[in-house]
Amino acid sequence: MSEEEKIGESREYGKTESPEGELGWETVALTETEIKTMEVHHHPHVEKKNFKEYLLEGLMIFLAVSMGFLAENFREHTVENQREKKFAKLLYNDLKADTASYNLLENGMLTRINFYKTKKEELLNSKKLADSSFARIATQLWAAFGFQSTSTTFNQMKTSGSLRYIRNDSVIANLSISFDKVIPATSMLFDYINEKLHNQIEPSFAEHFNIFDKSGDNLAMKPATVYMNRSETSDMIIKNKLFLYYTGINYTCKAPLRHVKERAIQLLKLLKEEYSIE
Repeated sequence: MSEEEKIGESREYGKTESPEGELGWETVALTETEIKTMEVHHHPHVEKKNFKEYLLEGLMIFLAVSMGFLAENFREHTVENQREKKFAKLLYNDLKADTASYNLLENGMLTRINFYKTKKEELLNSKKLADSSFARIATQLWAAFGFQSTSTTFNQMKTSGSLRYIRNDSVIANLSISFDKVIPATSMLFDYINEKLHNQIEPSFAEHFNIFDKSGDNLAMKPATVYMNRSETSDMIIKNKLFLYYTGINYTCKAPLRHVKERAIQLLKLLKEEYSIE
């Protein structure tokens, strides 16, 4: 058998015929020529990187991380700026409403104070007044004053920790002084004065004057026309109580109320300048 026939036979990969005529397989040894001609798979050759390439890759990774960090900081800063302006606008609206309320209250109190001054001389000479005149003047001096302040936004910000969004230290300091000190103190003073009206003056009026309004429509005290059980002592007690009451009203109007209004105006100016509020 020639060499080529041997090679051809060996390339049948050991294919043999069984005695029954069926083909089978058996292990055969490859020739040296075939081993040499077989395709051999190698891992690809990777060139080693120099220091500059490693440095460049590290720099690119650092820049990518830094850009992501800066983008996130910018987003958070933008959100915080939006929240700061939103809260500043809400505070501004509250203070604006409060200022209007303070003006109305101050005007009402000044009107009643001036009215008391016009009637004070008549009450001092009460012996010359008829029963009906004394009763009418005294009951016309009845007046209640309610102090109100809108602290909703500030209290919510304080409770939720949102005051940190207001980055102007002067604004924060003035907000804290107004809402934590000045407004509560003024409110307590008004409560004290109204307590004197309801617990001291009104019982005396109920004892001596006919203040009942039969129509039921008038929620304020109507001027009385009857003075019951009048005496020098009752005149003196009623005059003293009215004097003390209006002394307190006069002080409250010209000091605490005016102070809280001025602080509100100052805060409105600060917020308007800081956040360009229209």
